[in-house]
Amino acid sequence: MSTTLKSHNVPLSLPDGLSEEQLTSFKPFTNWVNTLTNSLRLQSDESHPFHKDPYSLRSVTIQSYDLFGVKRIGFIKLTATVSNDSGETLPAAALLRGPSVAMLFMLIPPTFPPRPQSATSSSQSNPAFPPAVLASLNYQRVWSTTRVASPEQQRKK
Repeated sequence: MSTTLKSHNVPLSLPDGLSEEQLTSFKPFTNWVNTLTNSLRLQSDESHPFHKDPYSLRSVTIQSYDLFGVKRIGFIKLTATVSNDSGETLPAAALLRGPSVAMLFMLIPPTFPPRPQSATSSSQSNPAFPPAVLASLNYQRVWSTTRVASPEQQRKK
């Protein structure tokens, strides 16, 4: 079902069975929209890096949802179109959850090779949604490397 998110005048696409009233009463969704809107509003400041060609929220598509019980929303998977007038877009996908405990399980089979002596990870800072704060975004790529010492190396210290 296609409608308009009335509070922000943005096209909204809903899956069958989910009403706009249910969606707008789901606090994680309203928090996401409000945080995103406030972040986009910061672009009106002339010192903001995106001031000359600001990004805006063009549409929201709710891809799927899970209910806890009959009516209470537990999870929402959504995508949004966030772009500027030049056609540049920012990645905009989110998994919103209600009051629940999040857990990540690592299933490691017994035949999996042993852990290496050290592991290296890197992270990259670049524009991403949601709900990134645009004031802190820029086009620079910052790389950082973290070395994780093996248990043997930690004992030597």
